[in-house]
Amino acid sequence: YQNAKTTLERSEKLFASGGISKEDLENSRQNLELKEQALRVAEAELRRTRELPDENDVAIAQSAVARAEAELRSIQKKIDSSTITSPIDGTVIDINVREGEMVSVGETLVTVADLKTMKAVIPVNEVDIPKVKPGQKAIAKLDAFPGQKFTGTVVSTSQKETIAENVVTYETIIYLDNAQGLLRSGMTVDVEILCQSKENVLVIPFTALQEEGGKTYVLVKKGEKDTEKRPVEVGLRSETMVEIVEGLKEGEEVVAALGRKPEATSSQRGGPGAGGPPPM
Repeated sequence: YQNAKTTLERSEKLFASGGISKEDLENSRQNLELKEQALRVAEAELRRTRELPDENDVAIAQSAVARAEAELRSIQKKIDSSTITSPIDGTVIDINVREGEMVSVGETLVTVADLKTMKAVIPVNEVDIPKVKPGQKAIAKLDAFPGQKFTGTVVSTSQKETIAENVVTYETIIYLDNAQGLLRSGMTVDVEILCQSKENVLVIPFTALQEEGGKTYVLVKKGEKDTEKRPVEVGLRSETMVEIVEGLKEGEEVVAALGRKPEATSSQRGGPGAGGPPPM
């Protein structure tokens, strides 16, 4: 560029003195313009090059970013590990640790229960256990709520027996509806499992039955004072009532014996109710 400029200045002096032609002067000017354009391109390339980072600097920066991302992931993992989330929606019913205490791996810190459904664990006699199946309906009564009934469903029966005082029973789990929130963990319940059911059948109190000579009888009222001893055929039984298949007609009155207790049925005295069903 500098040489082209010097050449143009000399050509202008020569042209003024008549040493060169006008054409030669124009050629010198065009050459200068080309050199100026080349200079501008070179300067722009120089600026661009200076603005680009060095490959080594880029590598260092990328390494720093990778380390920062790794540290961020590590911190996030620690935060996630320090937060314990219950796998179910429910109510905290027990806290086993206090703030600041050391805990061990696998230690239960908090117990959460779904109190909308309570788990009742009851023993069912070996005579009745073949009749009990998952899915059957159940009715529970509690001394804490006289006159109230809580509906439930049989969930499972244990395959392992429990023997107490020479009586064999099998642990049966029933889920009870607790939408009103009345039932609490540890309460004792009386549960009647509906192994079978019929509609529109004739029933009488269980205490009206009499056994004699391998047959079943009832005393049917005849007038104010007289009674008739009549054989009957019985069907389904509950804790307090029994179905009469044959021997009585609707509307006939029978005499119930005072103090007579029903035989063992699928109605059992339950163990302590537990809060919430376990994860299925």
